[in-house]
Amino acid sequence: MPSPSGGHTRARAVAARTFALATAVSVACAIGMTLPGSIPPAVAADPSASPSSQVVKPGEPWIAYVWDAKGVKVIRLVRPDGSDDHLAIGGVPADTEHPDWSPDGTRIAYMVDWSSIWIADADGSDPVRIATCAAPCVDIDMPAWSPDGTQIAFRTLKTEDGSFTGSAIEVVDLASGVTRTVSTPTAPQYAHWPRWSPDGHSMVVELERYDSVPPEGTTEIAPARAVAVIDLRQDPTTPPTIITSWDIQASYPDWSPIEDRIVFATYDLGSFNQTDEASNLFTVRADGSGLTQLTSFEPGEDRATQPFWTPDGRRIIFTWAIGSATGGVDYPATVGFVDADGANLTQGLPAADPIYVTHPRLRPTP
Repeated sequence: MPSPSGGHTRARAVAARTFALATAVSVACAIGMTLPGSIPPAVAADPSASPSSQVVKPGEPWIAYVWDAKGVKVIRLVRPDGSDDHLAIGGVPADTEHPDWSPDGTRIAYMVDWSSIWIADADGSDPVRIATCAAPCVDIDMPAWSPDGTQIAFRTLKTEDGSFTGSAIEVVDLASGVTRTVSTPTAPQYAHWPRWSPDGHSMVVELERYDSVPPEGTTEIAPARAVAVIDLRQDPTTPPTIITSWDIQASYPDWSPIEDRIVFATYDLGSFNQTDEASNLFTVRADGSGLTQLTSFEPGEDRATQPFWTPDGRRIIFTWAIGSATGGVDYPATVGFVDADGANLTQGLPAADPIYVTHPRLRPTP
């Protein structure tokens, strides 16, 4: 079951997931472009769930976020002041997660059940499937819109003979439907969370590494994480350039829309639910210089994770987990904001309990 971070286990427990995902190979569909068509009713937005009639006008500021609706993840919209909270996409027995706004704020890209990538209008209408997963793909996720709005990147995981063989970062051109591979890290390394540079020539990813020997005193293979950069002009087999150390467990990178700065979090919720290590936000340049800590939560305190730049590049919106982990699953979580220099740390929505607001994204309002 996906964690309360709003993400799923991805490759963060490869050994545990191998059997289940290998089984999924037999029922998954081929990775690539599918023709636009009607969306299954089970994935469509549910207008009856909206207290605000789901009116999403052009130019209005909204926060898209992931909500755990009785064990099923859905995408909801809420105004920055906490009003007009309503279901936008999902509401069925299939997790719908990881929204990403188009640069003009008119559409949302998202993942459905780790088997396909979709785009829909801001109010959830006119959904179109743009990519699907099949053998050897067993997991597709993490859509990211290009700065010019013409392409969407996403991550796939692949298996062979029941074992993970690696991951790929794919890009689909929305006009032609052509999909290309831009990076192919191989096991035991996996790439996640692709995010574009402002000029569209590079991407930043979370690189995950699984050591072959479990840590002393444990039986599980523990992952390590680092932030890495992909040059899209190089051959896809070129390894990503790692810009942070593995030991700080860097995850969820996002590239500033206005400058050479990348924000990331440490010890993310989905992978480290039961840790009391500190989860904080940092920025770093694409060459690995200028590492700067933005938040200063201590071990066992609140946690800052899943950061994204606001569209103007001046602030960072992130998931703010209230209190330390208890049993590894039941944090209340809300939206947080912090300036690009670490000033003005604030909670952006009421922190009622229970509230599970994860993967928040602020809508661009050009």
